[in-house]
Amino acid sequence: MASSTRSPVIPTLVLSSYQGAAFVVEQLASLREQTHQTWRLLVRDDGSQDDTPALLRQEAQRDERIVVVEDGLGRLGPARSYSRLLERALDEGADWVALCDQDDWWLPQKLERLVERAEELDSEAPWLLHSDLSVVGPDLELRHRSLFASMGLRHEAEHALQVLLVQNFVTGCSAFVSRGLLEAALPVPASCVMHDWWLALCAAAEGRIAFESEPLVLYRQHAGNALGARSLVDSVKASAGRAISRRRSSPQEFLATLRQAAALERHLMSRSERGQGGSRLAESLAFLAGYLDLFRTDSGRLRRVVSLQRWGVKRQSLLLDASLKLR
Repeated sequence: MASSTRSPVIPTLVLSSYQGAAFVVEQLASLREQTHQTWRLLVRDDGSQDDTPALLRQEAQRDERIVVVEDGLGRLGPARSYSRLLERALDEGADWVALCDQDDWWLPQKLERLVERAEELDSEAPWLLHSDLSVVGPDLELRHRSLFASMGLRHEAEHALQVLLVQNFVTGCSAFVSRGLLEAALPVPASCVMHDWWLALCAAAEGRIAFESEPLVLYRQHAGNALGARSLVDSVKASAGRAISRRRSSPQEFLATLRQAAALERHLMSRSERGQGGSRLAESLAFLAGYLDLFRTDSGRLRRVVSLQRWGVKRQSLLLDASLKLR
């Protein structure tokens, strides 16, 4: 719990923008309207060819809290670009870091609510806080009040790793992460599916994930989303379509989660060899070894399905979970 002498939380925000001219100024406006006004933003343009770089420089001139990171590395992709920003925030002494997306709108109380939760926690421990989001259209018109309800998601307070191995339930633009988690997770490996999923996996393996059930972000959906909100119905249709077309010989989505799990195992083993982490790291390593061994050897489909069921490895929808195990 927080000590009475602990310094107040001053969050660092990170934002990677790519071809974001249509919406990034609105996102920055929503940051300025936060009820918690003490913050600092590190923003990096990821090789845009539109007006994004000029807009970011203009916004930084207007607001000294905004720092444009110009590292000359060009286009890295979202995972590597956010990894660079998170590493810089860590190097500069940030205790808590909030991730932003270029096209969303933060509700005014977002930072205040997350900071209140963070002040009860130890920033040196691996913590990830996240919240629900409201799904909106290009002009912020409401489509679904709850992203979690619309996609059939739920926060996993216990046994989060078993779910996160095959499905992410943490949305990056809602995430607030501690210094302890950054130290445990960075750098983000190239084989991860996405940076927010990787942070969630590391938090589940070594730390804790907490949830704010009130939507704190307007999660904008438009034609240019890198990864958008897909409803549960759409997800089920997509999985059914793959099964019907019998593309079992190329289950690319699941293979990507296996590569990510193997990267997590290597990452945790390296930390263990350096004497980092605690008892939860050892437990997570043992679990990962058993899980990955099912696919490293010819275990047989029935044994794999029975083992996954027994260990609680699952997707959160019964239909999607059945589709996963049939594949």
